[in-house]
Amino acid sequence: MLIKRILIAILLAAAGHGCVSPESIGPEQGATFIIDDRNYTEVWNAALQAVASVADIKSMDKAKGEVRALRSPTNWRGAEAIAVFILPTDEASRHFKVSVVSEHVLKTELVGKNFKGTIIGLMRAQLGMVS
Repeated sequence: MLIKRILIAILLAAAGHGCVSPESIGPEQGATFIIDDRNYTEVWNAALQAVASVADIKSMDKAKGEVRALRSPTNWRGAEAIAVFILPTDEASRHFKVSVVSEHVLKTELVGKNFKGTIIGLMRAQLGMVS
């Protein structure tokens, strides 16, 4: 009976932590890097290609500079919510701040891959940026 109560308490605690979705994450949770000497369309296309190479894009809004995606779970790891935020969204700008977020969908998940570095590397390669 005590074991049953302990298990119920653990499950309730885990449920209280909740879940993350691509729509619930914001740029403040991400790894940020700067892109200079490129136009907005180049940065936007690099973000789309990088995110699409690791996850299924769920929404994109070029006017807001947001790409949101979900990487499906496998037998070995859980799902991952991924987002890229680009500021400013002005085509005339030549200086951009990009924030990349990669969060486990289940807050209780302890293992899994973080895709921030992968997406940043893919974007930099797509734009011909030296590491």
